[in-house]
Parts: sequence; C-alpha cells; structure tokens
Amino acid sequence: MARTGVDLGEFLRARRAGLRPDDRGLPSYGSRRVAGLRREEVALLAQVSTSYYTRIEQGTAGVISAGVLESLARTFELDADERAHLFRLAGVAPAEPDPRTGRLDPQVERLIHAMDPVPTAVLGSAMELLGWNRTCHLIFGSHLPFDLPVREPEQSNWIRLLFVDPAYRELFTDWTEVATDLVGRLRNSSGRWPAHGGLRALITELSDLSPDFVELWHRHPVRDRPLSGVQLAHPTLGPLELSDLVLSPVGHDELRLLAFLAEPGSPTAALLERRRGSA
Repeated sequence: MARTGVDLGEFLRARRAGLRPDDRGLPSYGSRRVAGLRREEVALLAQVSTSYYTRIEQGTAGVISAGVLESLARTFELDADERAHLFRLAGVAPAEPDPRTGRLDPQVERLIHAMDPVPTAVLGSAMELLGWNRTCHLIFGSHLPFDLPVREPEQSNWIRLLFVDPAYRELFTDWTEVATDLVGRLRNSSGRWPAHGGLRALITELSDLSPDFVELWHRHPVRDRPLSGVQLAHPTLGPLELSDLVLSPVGHDELRLLAFLAEPGSPTAALLERRRGSA
C-alpha cells in the first residue's frame, strides 16, 4: 500500500474514533470494541457503500472523487485546515475556491494598509484585484479610483488591466516580460482549479479582447515564483525598480499577496522612504 494511502487511512480512523453515534444523531446499539463510529456508520453518513469506505481506509480504493472527499469532510465536520489535509492525502486537487464577496478578509485588509509605503496588493484566485494600499495604488493605478476593487470589481482584474488598459502598457518598461509572467500565473491557477468558472470566463474575455494575450496563452508559460524585478516608467514618479514578493495567507490558499520591494539605497527606496516620512 502506498504511504499516502496509509496516511489517509490513519487520518480517517483517527477522525472516526473521535465521534460518537449520538454526536451525529445515530442510535447506539451493541458493544463496541473501539471508541467512535463504526465504518458502516461513516458510510451511511457519507452516502457511500460500506465496502467502498473500507477500501478508502485501507488505501485500496484508487482515485477518490472530490465529491466523496467533500462528503467525508462534512461527515467528520472537518475545519478548513483538516479538509485541505484530507484532499492532499488523497492526492486530489481542492475544489474551486468560493467566489469573491467583494471584500477582503478584514485582517488581510489591515495588513496591506499597515505595510504602506511598501506597495502591496492582494489578488484572488482569478487574479482579481481584491485590494491595494495607497502606495500600490499610486504606483500601479493612479489613473484609476482607489476604491475600484469595491466600486467596479468586474473591471479590477490585474491581468485584465495589463492587457486592456493602455496606461499599463506604457507603465511597464518590459511589458512583454510582465505579461508573460502574469499569463504564466493564470495558467498555474487554471491548472489548480480547472472547473473555476471565473477563470474560464476571464480567459475567454481576454482571448476576445487581446491578440497579445492569445499569443502568450498559446506559449503555455507556467509561473508561480516571483519576477526577479520589474522596471517602471511612471508618469509622475519617474523610473522605478521593484521586485515582487508573492505570499499566500494561511487559510486563504486562493489568495496571493504581492509586496513590491525596492533595493536598499536605491532611488526607488529613497522615494518610498520619503512617502513613509510624509505619511
């Protein structure tokens, strides 16, 4: 039996042992050799056959569908971390992230504003811009309203702006390199969530709007690592050189926090420091 199958079985048995029949509204009958639910009781709650659930625990069930895993997660009342662990043990990609609500998690929102004047933004699973701080807005979107992510969420997509907004083409000194990087990130996201409706709609829209996108998309770049650096020709701030740091907040695997850093002692670092002093 593969090690992942052993680990999955151990995880499920531990969760099964932690539940009693009356926890789940089941009658308790007969003597029990071990604590917790019987396999047939788990199978009943998860709406699968007892033999199939037994094979899952024994690591001989083969590929387990996302639907069955979701049913097991509900049966065992797994939290978000445990659910993600269950999917990893089963070797199954997580289900599509929840659609955006139009607002960032308040803690993440406070974080990006606390990082000012380090330009920081948060992207969702379909590369939608969920929020940015004042310095990030100044550098990457001063021609746009600061509250664009809330006011016009359908227009505030980072990659859409890059291919559709003429100001973005003029902002990046090496627009093609940046565009290739973002298309690669989009490829990576579409591979993680192939059924994601928002991603499919975005790819279709950009294919209709931009021949440049079509050309880059068919090259099949795949990226998740940060760019080594990006050079900007800002219309009011002048030349800027930044490198991006890409992070994913714990509990929000679908989010990407982008922080843009300047080399210490560089003109760009001095400009950001002056903003810190004037804040």
